[in-house]
Amino acid sequence: MVLGNAFDVPGLTVDTHFGRLARRMGFTTADAPEAVEKDVAELIERKDWTLFSHRMVYHGRRICHAKKPACGVCPVADLCPSYGAGETNEQAARKLMKYEMAPGREDLHLRFLQGATRRELMAEGYPLSA
Repeated sequence: MVLGNAFDVPGLTVDTHFGRLARRMGFTTADAPEAVEKDVAELIERKDWTLFSHRMVYHGRRICHAKKPACGVCPVADLCPSYGAGETNEQAARKLMKYEMAPGREDLHLRFLQGATRRELMAEGYPLSA
């Protein structure tokens, strides 16, 4: 992601979240990061690799968790072959959301969507973690 963000060199960053989501979405059956990268690279245009990596990691950290995905609030549930692997009740799933998407943090989520940086948010008094 550093090469993509800092130097405009597209790349797929296959971490634990990316790999898990790629398998859940049916993009790959592979476990090895190199194999996952190869499989996904064939599906996504090279120019979109870095942003796609960011979106996969973000989604994996906030909604599609390893042990208990929040399927009931997933924005791509209609496209996901693994829908139902986690909580499908919207109210119960909402309680599983993490970080700025967690219940009671809607204002923080809005600030993220508006483009606020972590530094700006911390200066505004938001406690941030991973």
